[in-house]
Amino acid sequence: MTKKGRSGTQFGHPDAYLIEALGGTRAAALIFDVRPQVVSKYRKTGMPKYRKAYLKLLRPDLFEGPAAITGQAHCADAQEGSHA
Repeated sequence: MTKKGRSGTQFGHPDAYLIEALGGTRAAALIFDVRPQVVSKYRKTGMPKYRKAYLKLLRPDLFEGPAAITGQAHCADAQEGSHA
């Protein structure tokens, strides 16, 4: 059974969609040069501002357009691209 967060999805915080768009917890941990446990915490509490600022420089596409509000469209795009 999938654990659901406060928003009613499997993600606890809206920033979790950004983590998924990056390829998941391990991929985000490699990008940020932190342990996966740290990224797991971001899924629940959100990313610090400095991490989001770095991510905006690295992947501005995640913050553009109407889908950037929830990141759901980017997650779907990222998942489709990973299977190709």
